[in-house]
Amino acid sequence: MKRNKQGKSRKNRRAKQTIDLAGPLPMVMSYAGPVHENPPRPIIERSVQVLNYDAIVQATAGGQYAFSVGAGSSTGSINLIANALEWSAFAGQFSDYRVLGLRLQFCPSLQDAVLSGSATAAPWYTATDIDDATAPTVYGDLQSFNTLRMVPQNRPWFREVSLIGRSGEGDLQPVGSAFTKYQSIKCIILGVPATAILGRLHVWWRVQFYHRE
Repeated sequence: MKRNKQGKSRKNRRAKQTIDLAGPLPMVMSYAGPVHENPPRPIIERSVQVLNYDAIVQATAGGQYAFSVGAGSSTGSINLIANALEWSAFAGQFSDYRVLGLRLQFCPSLQDAVLSGSATAAPWYTATDIDDATAPTVYGDLQSFNTLRMVPQNRPWFREVSLIGRSGEGDLQPVGSAFTKYQSIKCIILGVPATAILGRLHVWWRVQFYHRE
């Protein structure tokens, strides 16, 4: 008898845990109720996507190349909204987003060979900056960073960084607003031939999209 009672109680518990989704039965031809059970508020949907930006890296007339990735408003920065190839497709489906992190990879035009006319010391300087997204203009702008890495101009390299590690970085914002949180990746190379094709750059943004009511 005890076993029967225990068995019944287990069945009752399982029955209580079962949630019946609202909606018509298969044989019902006319129905005016809810199509599905309402999802939790205030967030309705969410989707994590990887958005990409790809570009040829060409030196300026002054023989340099510099930029910052991670914010959308500073001079010399790569703007997530303006340049991510798939941005418009997801911005048309969701209302809010946040950037979880980004990765940047550089592939040189000449592997293990120095471009003709390069200065004696013309490496890439790269660093991550947690409180500014302005593009560097000289090597000295990055020399004091403890995140500094120096890479020869003829070697491939990559960097990645999380963008939800500090307070406020993981906040949602409207899809119509530029991504202005810091924790940027900054890069610069000087002393290369004017207008030389240095290689190709690829950026991945890991973005979480949301719908709100």
